[in-house]
Amino acid sequence: MVGSPKESDNSQKELGEFMSMMDVVDIERRQDQAVQEQLTIDERKLAIKTQLRKTYEEMGVNATDSQLDSAIEDHYSKKWSFTSSAGGLGAKLVNMYINRGWIAKKIILPTLVAAGFIAGVYGGVKAIQHSAEVRREQAVEVRIEQAYNTSKELERKIAETSSSHFITQLPQNEKNTLEDKTLSARRKLDYTRPFFTEFSIDGQADKLVTLDNYAQADEKLKSTMPILEDAEVDVNSAKGIIQRQEQFVLTDNGLENLMAQVETCNSPKPLKEKATSAYEAGKSSIANRELDAARGAQTNLITILNDCNDFGNLKQEFSKLYNSAINAAVERLAIDETEDLNERAKSYVQVADVGSLRKAVSEIGEINTTLIQEYVIEVVNRSGIRSGLWRRSNDNPPRNSDDTDSQGKRFYLVCQAVEKDGDVVSLKLKNIEDQRVESVSMFGVGVPHEVYLRIKADKIDNWLVDNSSTKLENRHFSKKQKGYIHTEQIMTDNSGKPLGDMGFLTREENNWRKPR
Repeated sequence: MVGSPKESDNSQKELGEFMSMMDVVDIERRQDQAVQEQLTIDERKLAIKTQLRKTYEEMGVNATDSQLDSAIEDHYSKKWSFTSSAGGLGAKLVNMYINRGWIAKKIILPTLVAAGFIAGVYGGVKAIQHSAEVRREQAVEVRIEQAYNTSKELERKIAETSSSHFITQLPQNEKNTLEDKTLSARRKLDYTRPFFTEFSIDGQADKLVTLDNYAQADEKLKSTMPILEDAEVDVNSAKGIIQRQEQFVLTDNGLENLMAQVETCNSPKPLKEKATSAYEAGKSSIANRELDAARGAQTNLITILNDCNDFGNLKQEFSKLYNSAINAAVERLAIDETEDLNERAKSYVQVADVGSLRKAVSEIGEINTTLIQEYVIEVVNRSGIRSGLWRRSNDNPPRNSDDTDSQGKRFYLVCQAVEKDGDVVSLKLKNIEDQRVESVSMFGVGVPHEVYLRIKADKIDNWLVDNSSTKLENRHFSKKQKGYIHTEQIMTDNSGKPLGDMGFLTREENNWRKPR
């Protein structure tokens, strides 16, 4: 049945009102959804931040909270800014929909854009995670290949040890130990072969280790490595037995060679007896498997051989220096010291005490050098160098720095030994402060306080030490003549009596220069 025009108009009106109500409901529903999404945006950011941190940690990168927060906020601020597309059906539909009201423009569109950004972020995170997992897989491959190479190197060492010609020279107990260690190492390596067959081809793991099984391969590798390490301990123990035997052989050959040289050396009987004793001790140590003792005997035999070679030369050198010294000696004390040393040297020769004979040669050399020297010990008399100084006494500290007050002070004249041609001679002197003997070209000679002040007055009047202040000798302290060991005193105290020995100062912190 067909209705009247009036009824038709009413129906159209009611349908339009109904559609309008549906639009309002739809808008309110979308608004509520957008508000709900806005309320959970902080939770979304936190989830993204947690995922990013986990991904970076897997990559081995340390990202701070501020860096992660800044990146997330930056992306959100940019993505919420919308730029319309140039045209097309999609753009027209959007524009038509936006024109329906401010609710869709302010709420629905930003929500859609935010959803797109989040999908993009999670897509990027997924790509980073995949990259990190690939790197972890590759790291496992590298470790497997390294373990494979280790196993092959151990196999090579086992073969090398097992074929050594030193094995036949080993005592039976050491042979048994060697066999046990070698067999143990082989069994352990055999136990690891299924692992390498499963995850490598001729030592290359990139074909058989994949993203799907690398974690499993890594777990199996962790249980394989201790077995390889134990096998390496066994291999090294076996190799150590061979190396130790090699050292025994080398030491034994060394003993034989050294003894042969001693036999051909023109040495006295005592030295040959010492050599024989050292040789036999070394051979006995080898038989008893005492390597350190055998090496000690070899070192002792080397020393004896050196003594054999030096013995004849030392005798000739001493004889030459003795003749020179005794011919130069004038002083009775010098003659007596030279003769006494000669008698001691003869006794060293008789018993072949080469060490003592060496010292005797050094002593006669010093005596000879001293006897042929001629010089004067004189006070230094030149610009920039002190002629005298004082040092504090350790047992009686000075009360002031005034050198006119002698309390707590030791006084010295700064001197040098000068030959006739003006050359300065170095002398071996004992330092009074620490008893060390040193060879020095400038030194301090201990003198009484009155002599120190006398020399000071002599220098002050014209800045030269030239005996101008008194009739006493101020410049020359003592002299040494040829044929004499000891010096003759020249300088006296203020009463004219010779000065006694008050020691020498061989070092001074300012190198004897005047303090600034």
